Amino acid sequence: MYSKIPTRSKDKYLAILEELPDIVYKIDPTGHFTFINKSVRILGYEPEELIGQHFSKIVHPDDVKCFSRNYILPKYKGKITGDANAPRLFDERRTGKRKTKDLVIRLIPNKQRGVTKEVIGMVIAFGEVNSTGHYNTDVHEKNKEFLGTLGIIRDITERKKAEEKLHYQADLLQNVSNAIISTDLDSKIRTWNRAAEAMYGWEAYEVLGKHLDKVTKSKYSCDQVEILKQIVEKGYWKGEVMQKTKDRTSLTVYSSVCAIKDHSGKPAGMVTVNHDITRRKKTEDQIRASLAEKEVLLKEIHHRVKNNLQIICSLLSLQSKYIDDKRYLQFFKETQNRINSMALMHENLYQSKDLANVYLNDYVNDLLKHLSHSHSIIPGNIVLNTSVENISIDIDTAVPFGLIINELVSNSLKHAFPANIENPRTGRKDEIKIDLQSVEDQIILTVSDNGVGFPENLDFRNTESLGLQLVNILTEQLGGTITLGRRGGTTFKIRFIQPKLVKNKESKRKKVVK
Repeated sequence: MYSKIPTRSKDKYLAILEELPDIVYKIDPTGHFTFINKSVRILGYEPEELIGQHFSKIVHPDDVKCFSRNYILPKYKGKITGDANAPRLFDERRTGKRKTKDLVIRLIPNKQRGVTKEVIGMVIAFGEVNSTGHYNTDVHEKNKEFLGTLGIIRDITERKKAEEKLHYQADLLQNVSNAIISTDLDSKIRTWNRAAEAMYGWEAYEVLGKHLDKVTKSKYSCDQVEILKQIVEKGYWKGEVMQKTKDRTSLTVYSSVCAIKDHSGKPAGMVTVNHDITRRKKTEDQIRASLAEKEVLLKEIHHRVKNNLQIICSLLSLQSKYIDDKRYLQFFKETQNRINSMALMHENLYQSKDLANVYLNDYVNDLLKHLSHSHSIIPGNIVLNTSVENISIDIDTAVPFGLIINELVSNSLKHAFPANIENPRTGRKDEIKIDLQSVEDQIILTVSDNGVGFPENLDFRNTESLGLQLVNILTEQLGGTITLGRRGGTTFKIRFIQPKLVKNKESKRKKVVK
């Protein structure tokens, strides 16, 4: 191998070869190693144990069949391939342009020495081979003797893994359902995946190098300066963009744009992910229009129900003018109040933006105003104090709930203050309190007064009073409980569970109705 090189020079060259990270080898004409450097230790072999061994000792059997002269050359017998299509061989004899270059092979590790997949990756390694025929240069050109093959094997395992990873990522980006487009800092298109081709109708070769916004005819939902500002500050921007396809069809896309940085951290471009939401937007518009129509109809229904209930109240009021008996007249008035409590509920829903729920704060205060007027309360004689959380409840709960408040407040107005004068026991004005609060999933209603108190010998659960009968029946209907306190007047406390409890931001407001 080094016949004409002085001994000292040979030693220097051998020392260099031994220290190279690449595997350097020489095989004889039969494919047996006559030299291999120390780098072969990455496979778990010592150089001396491979001398005299066939190269198939370290090459995967399948690759031996693909890149060995004995297997390959018979297939090319009588064929002219040219330099470009010449077969690549591990045990190469050719030199010059026809020598083997960039041949990728798999290397077999020595598992007995503990070389595992951590060294070669997935049990096999990939090698890059540069090999050239080696002839005896001591003889005349015509009498050259083939001595073997010289070659270099470079470990490219990590490079192959990186290439496979990049290939996987590229394939992934090509096959996702969203359009993924990368641009440089001038918004010139650099990549355009298959989903972008399908979405916009432009093939990748037609748009590469062109300005993205000119290709897609983009109209953004906000100023582009603001978009760039968000990308700089947050690293991304998201929003809706109006665009057009190649055939001028309008699209609405939800776009996510983020910056791409180079290895030094400097901006190198943008990557945009677009999701076509055109169909969804059309569906949303249809639903929105349908809901608006139904909302108008529902408001009209609540308005008509309220009007009909008020007509009934007016008829009862007219009829009551022909009644002389005070007892029957009272019956008519109580019925009017009950109907009015329901009418107020529908009026509240008609005026509200939420047609499914009633906010109790406004409703309770409106109901108390009506009851004060109905019972002809002189301002200042009886004070109605409220402390009501603005809780929202559904109409199925709100109607019986309103009737309960109507009956309990009416009961206090009728019976708690017979003289309707300053309370002789406390020296304070007559007062009715309505407290409404939510505790976890419960609603607690407290109606109390500082009047003469509920009769000790009367059971409120078993009474002839239609009002209290309604209170008990409606409380049971709501799945609640009712208790009575007689200290310092009369206090009714009702608890019931409201499954879909909603609190308004204005959680609690206090109001005095005189």
